[in-house]
Amino acid sequence: LIVDRRLITKYPLNIIKLKNTLSSLNHPNFGWLLIVDEQDAMRDFLIGIVTQLMRTPFRRIETLDDAITFLYQHDETLSRV
Repeated sequence: LIVDRRLITKYPLNIIKLKNTLSSLNHPNFGWLLIVDEQDAMRDFLIGIVTQLMRTPFRRIETLDDAITFLYQHDETLSRV
């Protein structure tokens, strides 16, 4: 899953909705969570905690092109389009 955080204008405040959204990160077929964003140590730390609790591989990447390249390098089930 690639999330371009640069496009997010507001964050969910409803804890139940947030929990339901995050539960998909626990699916056995879920691969990587890649967040396209500039570096922010506090945000990286918080996301790191959540993804560790959910046992989800996570990486923050600075560009969408780098995120796509990363997925192709780390997931052999993807075919190049």
